[in-house]
Amino acid sequence: MMTLIRPAVVLDVEWIFKCCEDFAAFYQSKLSLAGNPEYGKQFLENMILNHFVMIGEVNGERAGFIAGLVSPHHFNPNIKQLTELLWWVPEKHRGSGVGMKLYDEFMAYGESKCDWITFTLEENSPIKDTFLLKRGFRMTERAYLKEC
Repeated sequence: MMTLIRPAVVLDVEWIFKCCEDFAAFYQSKLSLAGNPEYGKQFLENMILNHFVMIGEVNGERAGFIAGLVSPHHFNPNIKQLTELLWWVPEKHRGSGVGMKLYDEFMAYGESKCDWITFTLEENSPIKDTFLLKRGFRMTERAYLKEC
């Protein structure tokens, strides 16, 4: 099995957005996270051009992606932060190792270019807290959602 991790390009936007639609179903909200395709695709293009987005391929087929916002911290502009926004491997490719390779690439970038790296794990994520805790992360906040 040949795995390649590469920077995303604008031509990947349609495929990434399809993955975001799958994630939206997984997230289970009253409002679809992928409910505005035009805006979502524009957002993804901006992420590709100005932030951090990598694609994982297995045997030449797109098999996952990871995306992070690179920005100054909102309280202190001297802290450069890489904030994970999206990390998704379609079910077909789970267990292939591509998710771990995407994570490793994300971490290598963040550790070389940023002061802080943050991750969010969804409530029903197959990735458990211990995955991050064993890799030097500590829990600093919890997020809660109230749908109105």
